[in-house]
Amino acid sequence: MHSLNYLNRVPGYLPPPTLVCGLLLLLAGAGHAQQQTLPGDRPGEIDRSDGPTTAVRFQDFPNTEIGRQLTAHLNYMSGVGRDAEQKYQESLKKLRSQAPKVIPVLFTAYLKISGDRYFRRWAIVETMREVGSDAAQAPLERIASAPIPEEHWADPERFSVDKEIHIRVTAIMGLGQLARQGNKLAEAALLRFINHGNLSIRREAIRGYLAAGTDYEKRAVFLRSKLPKRDHGLITLGTTKVKQIPHPDDVPEGLKPRQRTKDDPAPRARRMVGFSETGDLERTLLMQPVSFLLSPASCIWQPGDNNDSGDNFYGPFTCNQIYIDQFWDHFDFDKDDWDDGFGWEAACDRNRPLARTFNALYLLAYSAEDYATSTSDFSGNALRWGYPYAASHIDELDGRCGSGNKNTGARATTYWGLGVDDRTVLKWPFFYGEVVVERAGTVLHESRHAAGKDHNGGSSCPRMASCDSSWGYKGANMYQVLYLWWFYVDGTRTTTGMRNYARQEGQRIIDRGFVTNPGYVI
Repeated sequence: MHSLNYLNRVPGYLPPPTLVCGLLLLLAGAGHAQQQTLPGDRPGEIDRSDGPTTAVRFQDFPNTEIGRQLTAHLNYMSGVGRDAEQKYQESLKKLRSQAPKVIPVLFTAYLKISGDRYFRRWAIVETMREVGSDAAQAPLERIASAPIPEEHWADPERFSVDKEIHIRVTAIMGLGQLARQGNKLAEAALLRFINHGNLSIRREAIRGYLAAGTDYEKRAVFLRSKLPKRDHGLITLGTTKVKQIPHPDDVPEGLKPRQRTKDDPAPRARRMVGFSETGDLERTLLMQPVSFLLSPASCIWQPGDNNDSGDNFYGPFTCNQIYIDQFWDHFDFDKDDWDDGFGWEAACDRNRPLARTFNALYLLAYSAEDYATSTSDFSGNALRWGYPYAASHIDELDGRCGSGNKNTGARATTYWGLGVDDRTVLKWPFFYGEVVVERAGTVLHESRHAAGKDHNGGSSCPRMASCDSSWGYKGANMYQVLYLWWFYVDGTRTTTGMRNYARQEGQRIIDRGFVTNPGYVI
């Protein structure tokens, strides 16, 4: 117990996942030495959630053998731990062996689900692509050809159009994969997208067509005859190596952790037996498959499917007092900003904003194999220094309803400057409209604003008010891209599926977030 207290008193200390596991075993009265493992490697992990494992259970697939396999596979895609990738690949192998049966079930589910379930729609298309069956050619072409809906969100830094592009690019990637396997219909389909109005879509179509045969030069000549000169630079299969691009040179090695004064004790990691502390809800309401009422009806919880978002997989790890104390201290959470249903009274309830924020901070802290062990460690790449940078620059994290709707309004707002109460306010689209890896990137993005770096590109890029002038400006978009990019390249205890998702999120920001496009291809 003295060790626990000591760790909690060390300023800027990040307890390693391995140490947490060992401490839990000691506290449980283990009589002999046990192997200390990283998160996700503990067999029989206790579920510490205060709420149901899935707040809203969507029946996307039929209750058949194939349907159950697909449900399990999409859960594996969002999995966490040392064995997450192995389970994901084993699941893919099973699906590939039944591809002709799998693809129609996937496509039927895609057509039926709500349009605002962007991650699930993407995950279905990604699974079609990964299965790699000719049976997917027509569905993928239909998905890629669908018109992109008008922008639905009113957030200066978050766009529903980006999500739609994300889905279509994945479908184009799937067509490219089939074309490389010799599918001539997929190859012909790619040519119908090379002049698409969206840069990301036409670039992926061009690359897919180039890679579809061994006659690269002949294909390149053909493409030059079909494309305007502005797009001739897209005729390449090259990608950008993240280690070779400019990185921030203003992440100081010697920056000291922000000195904080604790205002409130951190909430407790415990399973609730009721809502006696606040009296705001009946316990049984949490079991209803609907959005949940928050205190004085100002907004409602909108957790959706906590498997899709990843909260069910990170939740068992963040529901640990060592982590809760760490995050509470490093980001100066205050009880008054996180009570009344936001989660202070139920810090492990994955349906509530606070636990979902903890999950993002956990991923930001432990994305790298060689994660930083101190908030004063800014060495290495963005996977290592992302958490120390955010903890050192964000003055405090507050929770607010914002629009009260996960699909509208700003996800976060950071305030700083003379005469201002410096703070970063997280809102409904952050808590409920982003999966965990997106939230982690958003925290780093906002921390760059907290360091005094606003967007400087006006409305001169597709992302409008969240434009940075260039990569060299070293703004919030650069920092967010670097985290997502490095997560794709080196992210640990995750799956290929989630790394692919991070890659495409990063690429969308590159393509749409700079007045002068840096031209990088992840």
